[in-house]
Amino acid sequence: MQNRFATTDGDAFRLFIHYRLKGGQTIKDYYDEKKRLGSLADLKECHIISGLTDGVPPDVELALAGLSFNSSSEWLAAAQRVETSLKRQTAAANVDFSTACPTKRM
Repeated sequence: MQNRFATTDGDAFRLFIHYRLKGGQTIKDYYDEKKRLGSLADLKECHIISGLTDGVPPDVELALAGLSFNSSSEWLAAAQRVETSLKRQTAAANVDFSTACPTKRM
C-alpha cells in the first residue's frame, strides 16, 4: 500500500524516488502524484523533471530521451503525446484483418 501521507521531507523524497507509473494509470495521474511528492520533498523543478522520466516504462523513457524540458508541464505534454502514440500503435497491432471488408476483385 502506498503511503500518501509522508511525514518528513525524507519520506517524501524516498516515495518520490521509488514512485513508478503503474499499469492502467495514465501519464497525467502519474504526473500529478509524482509532482506532489516532489513538492513535499521540496525538490527543485529540474529534479522533479528528471524524476518524472525515471519512473516511466522503458518505451516511454526511450521516446523522451534526448528531449530537454524547461518545466514539468512541458514534460507532461510530451509524455502525453508519447502515451497517445503508443496507444495507437498497440491498437493498430491488434487489428484483426480477417474481419476487415474484403476487397472487390475484378
